[in-house]
Amino acid sequence: MDETGEQKEQLSFPPEHIEPLRGLLFLGAMKEIFEFAGHEFELKTLNEADILRIGELIRPYMDSPVDMEAQKIYTLAAALCSVDGELISEPYKEGYDPIAENAKTIKQWYPETIDFMYMKYLELEKGAREVAKSLKK
Repeated sequence: MDETGEQKEQLSFPPEHIEPLRGLLFLGAMKEIFEFAGHEFELKTLNEADILRIGELIRPYMDSPVDMEAQKIYTLAAALCSVDGELISEPYKEGYDPIAENAKTIKQWYPETIDFMYMKYLELEKGAREVAKSLKK
């Protein structure tokens, strides 16, 4: 009812579709915590917005000798949730781009660390795809 006491029609999402919709929002969402070189890392799978942003950020590196390195760095920048329980970059203003900011830090790491973490990300992504595939059956 509104303030005049009249019954107001309330619009709502059909209840029979709420759970399937929630499922779509989280389908493929997985996280994993692992240790490497005495540090704890948390990675997550990417959503389409992350993937599209990575595409924008790697554009300057396309068809160059370092295009795969850029792919790894920006993918990890999007997938990395924390290192030792802490964010690697802090949101500080409107328009903050966590992928670009995280990449600034990751670019300082050595290739062995990036390669190891990227392989962990690929394993996590593969697991998410296997779970999604099993749900289709």
